[in-house]
Amino acid sequence: MEFVNKQQGISQVFEPAFNTIKDKQVATFGPISFIDYLKNNGIPKTGATPAAISIDSYERLHQSAKKHSAMIMRLGQTQGGTGTQFALVKVQDKLDDFFLKDDEIFKSEGIEYIPIVNIDQLRVFSILPSLTEKSYVNLGFSSGLISYALGVDHIRPIFPPASCNSTFTFQFRPHSQIRDIFIHNKG
Repeated sequence: MEFVNKQQGISQVFEPAFNTIKDKQVATFGPISFIDYLKNNGIPKTGATPAAISIDSYERLHQSAKKHSAMIMRLGQTQGGTGTQFALVKVQDKLDDFFLKDDEIFKSEGIEYIPIVNIDQLRVFSILPSLTEKSYVNLGFSSGLISYALGVDHIRPIFPPASCNSTFTFQFRPHSQIRDIFIHNKG
């Protein structure tokens, strides 16, 4: 699914936002509702919002974002707007900071992780009919593995709902060079 305006294409969708941060080394744009952003900039839309703002690898980052040294962040539900919100984060020449790269992470052999929780608390994952990406992520949170691997906070388990579907609201700084606090809202 693509954006209707063939002259702009997906890479050009973010140009109005990039224009607000292009002369800065470190900057943010947003958070703002993606649908409201398109409407405010006269950019017609067809297709799903996630295709444009859900960036999970360097390869999926739009060329225009790479050119502007900016990361596109999906930030969950909009508060006071329509649909899903997004933000741009620019830290000149630091795009690699936003991605986990396998060839850098897995240079050596892995280590065994023993969960700090009672193993009975993880048993629910063994009785699910199939494990999906979501259930593996929730297992990582429930066991404390994600906290341990990222080293970003105290290692503590977060217990998912029985369905293994969850949404979280949390605050974070998008980069160590940026003081702004973003809220990822129920996403």
